[in-house]
Amino acid sequence: MRKKTLILIGAILIIAVLISLILSLRGSVKTIKHGYFPIQSYATIKTSYKSSQYDIDDYTITFSVPDATEIYVSSDMGNEMQFSTYLVNNNELAFRGYIQLWKIKDLERFLSYSKSLSPFDFRSYKVRDVLKSEYQGFIIEWTAEFGQESISGKEYWLKINSTDEVVRISILSDTVEFPNKLDNVIQQISDSLQIDVKYFI
Repeated sequence: MRKKTLILIGAILIIAVLISLILSLRGSVKTIKHGYFPIQSYATIKTSYKSSQYDIDDYTITFSVPDATEIYVSSDMGNEMQFSTYLVNNNELAFRGYIQLWKIKDLERFLSYSKSLSPFDFRSYKVRDVLKSEYQGFIIEWTAEFGQESISGKEYWLKINSTDEVVRISILSDTVEFPNKLDNVIQQISDSLQIDVKYFI
C-alpha cells in the first residue's frame, strides 16, 4: 500500500514538473516572438513622396505629397479661389486635405469670417503667425465636432510675395486630436512648396 502511494506521489510530481516546463517554454516562445517581430511605430515608418506641378494663370505651383495620395484638381472655382486640389490618402496615414490658391485682400479678416460661418463646432482653435521661406501668413490648428463625428486639422495660409494671392495647405483627419504622424506630412508638403511667376521663368 505504501509502495502504491509513493508511486502515485511520484507520478503527480512528474506531471507537475512537465506542466511547469511546458508553461515556461510557452513564455519563452512569446518573449522570442515579440523580440524578433517588434510592432512598428508611426515614427519609424518611412514615407516616400511624389512631386506634382500645376500651371495657374501667372504661376507654376510645385509641391510633394506622400506616394499613396490621390490628387484631384477641382474645376469648381469662385471669385476668390483661383485653383484647388483635393488630396486623399487611404493608407496608414489616413488623411484628406487641400492645396489651393486664393485671392484675398485681408487674410486675417477672411479667416475670422470663415470661422464664424463654419458648420463645425470647434473644441479648440489656435492661430499663429508663420514665416516659411519667402512666404508669411498663419498656421491654424483646430479640433471640432460635426454632428456625431470628430475632426481635426492643421492649415497653412501663406501670402505670395506681398500680393493678394494666398496658398492654403490643409490636412484633415477624422480624429479627436490631430495625429502626430500627420505633423511630418504637412511639414513636408509645405517645405516642398514652390511657386514661380511664369513671366520671370
